[in-house]
Amino acid sequence: MPHLAYCEPATVCLAGTMAVGMAAGERGAALGRFEFAAHRRCRRDIVETVKKPSTAQPSARSDRSPALHAGPASPRRLRVLIVEDEAVVAMELEMMLEDMNADVVGIAINAVDACVLAHEHRPDFVTMDINLKGKTDGVGAALDLFETYGLRSIFISSYSDPATQKRAEPCHAIAWIRKPIDTGALAEAVARVQRKSD
Repeated sequence: MPHLAYCEPATVCLAGTMAVGMAAGERGAALGRFEFAAHRRCRRDIVETVKKPSTAQPSARSDRSPALHAGPASPRRLRVLIVEDEAVVAMELEMMLEDMNADVVGIAINAVDACVLAHEHRPDFVTMDINLKGKTDGVGAALDLFETYGLRSIFISSYSDPATQKRAEPCHAIAWIRKPIDTGALAEAVARVQRKSD
């Protein structure tokens, strides 16, 4: 049985009226009588309607293969974990990534949360701040994620000096982007991940 979360009253009343086989002239009056009890009867009326055999005639085009008319397949939406302890930056980053064909699976504010969310959601990549709350900074978190799950990071931080980048070399960073976030640089980094995933 299909999952039914909500039904509009008018739609449910009409569905209930049609389900019990009323003539066309009776539907207008029945609509008013059923309107008050529409929500209580939503599941029962629609389920009864679904159980009745369909009288619809097959389309003349239904024998054609869908593959002949389908356009090029859309690229798979990437799954990304944001590791950022500044709420405003995290929200801005989330909106940017959603516009770049990526689904944000979680936002972590420290290394511990990052590992928990990575284990739970198995993202395709991570955006990583360096200056995080807690004992482990973003480089340490990125190293843990790479060693444990093979996840690579796009570092987004004001801390991108040569010494920091040198320490992060073992996690094979996808890109280093300074704050404020350069949208073009972020889009190119995400596109790089997309090309490899396809």
